[in-house]
Amino acid sequence: MTGAWTPEGEPTSSDASVTLVEGSSFCLCTRTGDLRADEPLGVYFQDTRILSRWDLTVDGEHPEPLATLVPEPFRATFLGRLHRSGITDTNLLVERERRVGDGIREDVTVHNPGAEPVSCTVVLDVEADFADLFEVKAGRVRRGGERTAQAQEQRLALDHRSGESHRGVIVEAPGGVDAEPLEPAAEPVLRKLLGSAFDLDPFYAFAVLYAFLGPLVAQLRGLRPPIAV
Repeated sequence: MTGAWTPEGEPTSSDASVTLVEGSSFCLCTRTGDLRADEPLGVYFQDTRILSRWDLTVDGEHPEPLATLVPEPFRATFLGRLHRSGITDTNLLVERERRVGDGIREDVTVHNPGAEPVSCTVVLDVEADFADLFEVKAGRVRRGGERTAQAQEQRLALDHRSGESHRGVIVEAPGGVDAEPLEPAAEPVLRKLLGSAFDLDPFYAFAVLYAFLGPLVAQLRGLRPPIAV
């Protein structure tokens, strides 16, 4: 992970981590896109870790990682899957598009490929320890000072004071839910995961000839088996 600690370097990717770089900012995260507070990961700006935890769950579950796309040095898309039980046992697909600049922006989209409506609760756990980059590298993060967190309608303000040092970060979630087209780099991967390559019409024509398959076709029509990549 030596290269991951060099903000001026190129973005790196390994089985365990992904690094995004833009100017004096960089993000070192897991392959799922998460930052865990008990690991030396984070979002850094000018050698300060402004986010030490960025942990996404849907209905209390972490999405199962499927693919990670890094089309540009400062941008990545993380694709994950959530198993759901229902009439069709449809899996939900979670798309996280992240951009690093003077901070971080992340757009989260939950895709439901099935015909059955579903509801879910998306939770993002956020922490900021404002640790120095070199303290994190050495594993000697100090926990002193006064830390506060103030929640407002669409924003969370995290603050740290220690002596004459005062640092803070604001996390905003404006706009609520929005529907947008798929990111071009993610679309072919996501469509494969949704099973769009399958031609179902010949199977339907075959299935109606058999008494035990005919009723299933009527109930599950349109459902495509997802493929893991």
